Formats: sequence, structure tokens, C-alpha cells
Amino acid sequence: MRDILDPIATAVTEQLATVMPDRSKASIHWIYHAMIGAMVYAMGDAGRICRLSGGAADANDVDWATLELISIILDGIRPRP
Repeated sequence: MRDILDPIATAVTEQLATVMPDRSKASIHWIYHAMIGAMVYAMGDAGRICRLSGGAADANDVDWATLELISIILDGIRPRP
């Protein structure tokens, strides 16, 4: 599995480092780790977000979920004031 996933992780972290040159290598890797964790958790939802939100959020609405995740991730990695 690492033969498949590690090159992808390397490519993504290299791109993140390019667009966030002020961040340390450790920070870039934590950003990647959190980003992947959020996506994996969301994909494995199994109805939890719908249940907890009383139906307001639906993981089966892939377009909406994708936009929400992108927004949340970008908010988390924007330059610090």
C-alpha cells in the first residue's frame, strides 16, 4: 500500500509546501495528515453526521460535503495573522 500512497502523499505535501512557503516541513505534514483524516472520516460516516445534525447535514450529498470539507480545510491552512 505504501508503494501506492506514499508517492501521492509526497506530491501533495510538496505542492502544499510550494503554496505555503512560510510553514515548516512538520506543519506541512500535519496539515496533510489532518486533511486526509477529515476526508477519510467523512467518507466513512455511515449516517452519523445526519443523525447528529438531525438531518441538517447529509454525507450522501457528496457535492455539498466536498464543498464543506474544502472550505473547512482551507480555513485551517490559511496564513496565520
